[in-house]
Amino acid sequence: MTAPANQGPPPSAVLMQILSARWVAHTIGAAAEFRLADHLAGGPLPSTEVARLAGTNADATRRLLRALASHGIFTETEPGVFANTPASDVLRSDVPGSMRPMLVYSFAQHTAEAWAALPHAVATGESAFRHAHGVGTWDYLQSHPEAAATFDAAMTSNSRREAAAILEAYDFGRFETLVDVAGGAGLLLASVLAKHERLRGVLFDLPHAIEHARAVVGASPVADRCKLVAGNAFDGVPEGADAYMMKHILHDWSDAESLRFLASIHRAARPGATLLVLDAVIEPGNGPQWAKLLDINMLVMTEGRERTEAEFEDLLRRGGFTLERVARTAAPICVLEARRA
Repeated sequence: MTAPANQGPPPSAVLMQILSARWVAHTIGAAAEFRLADHLAGGPLPSTEVARLAGTNADATRRLLRALASHGIFTETEPGVFANTPASDVLRSDVPGSMRPMLVYSFAQHTAEAWAALPHAVATGESAFRHAHGVGTWDYLQSHPEAAATFDAAMTSNSRREAAAILEAYDFGRFETLVDVAGGAGLLLASVLAKHERLRGVLFDLPHAIEHARAVVGASPVADRCKLVAGNAFDGVPEGADAYMMKHILHDWSDAESLRFLASIHRAARPGATLLVLDAVIEPGNGPQWAKLLDINMLVMTEGRERTEAEFEDLLRRGGFTLERVARTAAPICVLEARRA
């Protein structure tokens, strides 16, 4: 019997298509690693010349470019000659919003080894990264400076893409002093201060992050309104501000560890102070959502998780805060506004 004309592909074909997406992702990661888009920034080149510039095998480079061109990432303008497309342009290291740092981090060897341990994480609920490497992500990065630099570059590039969406969705102008807890290099805080000229900021993070931040915030026009403070948020945070902010922090940790963060802020903040949690929020239903896959990345890479709005509300309540509203942004991140009890 002939299948109806409007019947979709069989489930096995659908799954094979999903499986092949992993292959595509790895080819993109390899292109980012060898800066192929950078080498094509000046215009079309033969793949042999791209390989010479990249220091790669000529035949393998041609095959990689050909495969990616079939997905609109690069284009083959004539046999053996390739050029950038809008999709490959974002792999260039010299463009605003470059995706290259995130891709290099995502396909680094230590990251790949952690993802290979996903079955262990599913079976036990434990971090796949810890199972693969014997230590947690943060301890690993402290003892592997090159990996830490890759991670920091990825997080900074991600902040650049998210900052505009956050500033568009949420008004920080009503605050006097904003403390960015575990704020990394300070790119988001600097962006907020640049938009709101009367606001003062405090960037708080571990000593190595603050040293990195000196080059970002210290060289910015807002340097005179941003204080850099080194410390460990588990032990305590700067006191007395009317607003505290954490971006992509709680999702790195279990509820128990997240409550330690919240306790530190609760001790430091005066009654009625605002806490802004910037994280993805998992929506109900079966629809596709980036946050649901990011949640699995947290299962692999950290001790943390993504949360629903109800889970955030419960976590914040246990930490001494009342969730008042959730501001969605154009990026896959929300601003959860809570009030200190």
